Amino acid sequence: MSDLRAENIPAGFITLGDETRRAIVPYADSRHTFAVEVPEDPRLQLAIGVATGSRVNSGFPVNFTVLVDGNDGDRVAHAATVRRADRNRWIPAEVDLTPWAGKQVQLSLVVEQPTPSDDGDALYPLWASPVVSDRRDARTRPPVVLISVDCLRADHLGAYGYDEDISPAIDAFAAESTLFENAVAVSSWTLPTHMSMFTGLNPSYHGVDRTRSLSPSTFYLPEVLASAGYETTAVVSGAYVSQAFGFARGFHRYLSLKQPEASETIDEALSALDRSHHRDTFMFLHLIDAHWPYEPPEDLLAKLGPTPVNLPHLLDKVVTGAAPVGTDVADLTRLYDGEIADIDRELGRFFAELKERGIYDDALIILTSDHGEAFYEHGHWAHITTLYEEMIRIPLIVKWPGREPAARVSRYASQVDIVPTVLEAVDLFDALPRTSQGTTLSDRMESGDTDAARAIISEVIWASSTFTSKKVAFRAGRYKYVASYTGAPPDAASVDEMQLQEVYDLVDDPDERHNLVDSEYMDDFEARLHRYLEASRGFRESQQGQQSFAIDEELEERLRALGYLR
Repeated sequence: MSDLRAENIPAGFITLGDETRRAIVPYADSRHTFAVEVPEDPRLQLAIGVATGSRVNSGFPVNFTVLVDGNDGDRVAHAATVRRADRNRWIPAEVDLTPWAGKQVQLSLVVEQPTPSDDGDALYPLWASPVVSDRRDARTRPPVVLISVDCLRADHLGAYGYDEDISPAIDAFAAESTLFENAVAVSSWTLPTHMSMFTGLNPSYHGVDRTRSLSPSTFYLPEVLASAGYETTAVVSGAYVSQAFGFARGFHRYLSLKQPEASETIDEALSALDRSHHRDTFMFLHLIDAHWPYEPPEDLLAKLGPTPVNLPHLLDKVVTGAAPVGTDVADLTRLYDGEIADIDRELGRFFAELKERGIYDDALIILTSDHGEAFYEHGHWAHITTLYEEMIRIPLIVKWPGREPAARVSRYASQVDIVPTVLEAVDLFDALPRTSQGTTLSDRMESGDTDAARAIISEVIWASSTFTSKKVAFRAGRYKYVASYTGAPPDAASVDEMQLQEVYDLVDDPDERHNLVDSEYMDDFEARLHRYLEASRGFRESQQGQQSFAIDEELEERLRALGYLR
């Protein structure tokens, strides 16, 4: 596989519409030539586009041409034209290079703008991810598929003991995989948890929130996989995993859908896999359907009971925080379960298609969630605000490459364990930074009960211009400690005033009703808290280039539609 890049051509991650691609940015009238060894069954994959401002009325059309010279002069392999109506979107193409199979050629990417723009807004022609590959290429490393189902509680899956039959496909997947019974989210909302999945760092370390981006000096899994030759693709469906928060870094293609149905997300994911053919592939797949507002398909909801009366009022309770009355909890839970059933049906189709394409058996497939969902167990709906078990106990199911025997593991696992697990499975473990806070999930499979030696951390932060509020939870063995405190802005690692401390015995009190705050473990937990905060502050200070940013109007509207903003 040859990725066409050159040091003298500007390049970067460019977003057009909902899609980000790694692209080179030539001049409006330019020709860039590459020496290429054409494989025996060759094809050139790329996309073209023209980025503009909103006021451009001239300068079109823009012509894109692929020329190939096999020592007999230039021949046109592909030609396309982008007109004004096509601006600011990617147009994919696949070019057949069969006439030059097995030859050393000069391949040129040519851009021509016959009519220069004269209205003040510049045009930027783009060649996205031009790659020459062999259709016969065999994978050299296992395919990797990371599936995150937003808001999915572990205890609402049959594989984790749920009574309702809403997840047959996931349960069947779990039956031939390793299921981690005590997997814990690093936070109770989407943005920091997914960034932890890709960095191997807890939220206080990577520091990403609504206003701060990831430092470019911080390890990022997709970037490492892409550098090792993986075709990196993402199909996501939530605002908090959009390109705006820096997730596209390292991806050849990052598609952020706006509130799609699960079926649309899966369709896009399968199309992306078809484009990658037999290359080493990493796919990040995110489904948001289980997130509020719960609006499952009627056929699936009907199997769970009648549609709740006055549905808009019922759904609004989740956003306003109003206390439930009558059957509110049961009704909302039924709607939520209907969404899980829809996701399960589509994941069943996805797994079947992976098998049909010959990907499934050889792949590392990790199915998890970013966080859980509350149904007023502790006076809250939805998620974000607390670190109780309904918020942070998540599914974590791993199908290893090959046909490994199924297993259930009781030892604690965390989302920070995903990075070392992926790197180990694809033989890139040497790329794991010393700062990684996770361990491989294969290590978690060693015999033994839940271990007290390893502290599993979860945290959630609220920040304003005048103060920072934060909760940090540590669990070790059967005990869980939660500290709620305030600190001075903008340093979320400081503790100015402790508001509340909680200790729960998760064996004797799994519902977290009896606070053992005066237990013998308090001194140890407090010491761990302060060591953790000091270490995280020091780590963030060592990272270079973390920047602040503001949410634009479009993203703000998407967040409002999900109930995050009012």
